[in-house]
Amino acid sequence: MRDFTLLPDGRIIVVVTQYAAGGSIIMVRGYTANGQADSTFGTNGSTSFSSTDGRAEGRRIQSGPDGKIVVLAATKSPTLIARMNSNGIPDSSFGSGGVAYGWGVDFAYLITNSDLITDGFGDILIQPDGKIVYGLNGDWSDSYFVARQNADGTIDGGFGIGGYATVNVDSSIFYGDTISFGLSMLPNGQFVVSGATIGWGFGPSSTGVSRLNSNGTIDPTFGKNGKLVIESRPADFRGAAAALNVLSGGAILLGGVTDSKFSITRLNENGSIDPSFGARGVTTTPIGEPSRITSILGMVTQPDGKVLAVGVTRSENVAFISMARYLNDPAQTLVSVSGRVMTPDGNGLRNAAVTLTDTQGVVRTTTTGSFGFYSFDNVQTGSSYTLAVSSRRYRYASRTLQVDNSLSNIDFIGLE
Repeated sequence: MRDFTLLPDGRIIVVVTQYAAGGSIIMVRGYTANGQADSTFGTNGSTSFSSTDGRAEGRRIQSGPDGKIVVLAATKSPTLIARMNSNGIPDSSFGSGGVAYGWGVDFAYLITNSDLITDGFGDILIQPDGKIVYGLNGDWSDSYFVARQNADGTIDGGFGIGGYATVNVDSSIFYGDTISFGLSMLPNGQFVVSGATIGWGFGPSSTGVSRLNSNGTIDPTFGKNGKLVIESRPADFRGAAAALNVLSGGAILLGGVTDSKFSITRLNENGSIDPSFGARGVTTTPIGEPSRITSILGMVTQPDGKVLAVGVTRSENVAFISMARYLNDPAQTLVSVSGRVMTPDGNGLRNAAVTLTDTQGVVRTTTTGSFGFYSFDNVQTGSSYTLAVSSRRYRYASRTLQVDNSLSNIDFIGLE
């Protein structure tokens, strides 16, 4: 298994690669919320895709607020992008039979000291309008790339130059590769991205954080000329920003490794390091005994505002999944979002599933009670969310909200 995503109803969708003589097949499999194989997904529980050259590996998967599922796969040249409906059936409105091709990525994995550190792609997100944004590594380059596809699968020629943006990290490092890591969309449509240029045996690595405008151009008001560069020791090759999390107030958390420890660096909204956080903007957490690899790989903000960091710790030939949780930012404000789900004739609908999805794809689910009322508490302000309703009998149009304070009377009326 390479990656997984959760649907609003709690189902688990995973992407794997099945190898055979002369080629490979990308398999997308569905599981129920309790981990059982979902025979209703696709055909007998799975959906398969293959590339035109017969060789592909599924590496990223993400679901949008509408429940549609997007898969990224590396091939020998262009990126294969597949989209299917929440039931696993290929989406015929996307590309050709549910498959489209985007900008290419080096098929090989990047490996150092026998340790896999990346597989060609950075993060992936689905915009509220259905456009797909994803990061790509730069092979023997001081830059990585951020590409965007339209909702119909075609390359978005209005993003960056011809559909992709070039994000420079550190031009002073020679003989290296640049890796795309974090990707987050801001409420105003801009993107915060992170990556690292790794000098293979030629000194330290450098981590870069940049902000892109909604059209893929660099925002020069962020950091210094659009970026902040953090130098890392040679042993800390993943760098300080293997994970990225934007808080509701605009502050940016970078998760990675510093001195072989879990590290979190906090930036102000303008891209400067926040010196009031930890020690000169950085807090580190030793995990277990000193090891060759320790790094945060992913971060998520819980409903209560606390930040959960997940990564890997490796000592000799043993690797462990490691987790640490950090107290919530006192600057954050938590509010509630509530309303009512009704039938077309205005009666409250009980037991309808209501989902609240943030810009990072984190999904919360609740069920309507008597008279159709629902409520979400501990919602972070300063961000946009997508509200969606699922019912066996009626259809409901999803809604995108900007949450700056408590919202009530966010009602849904069913469509026949």
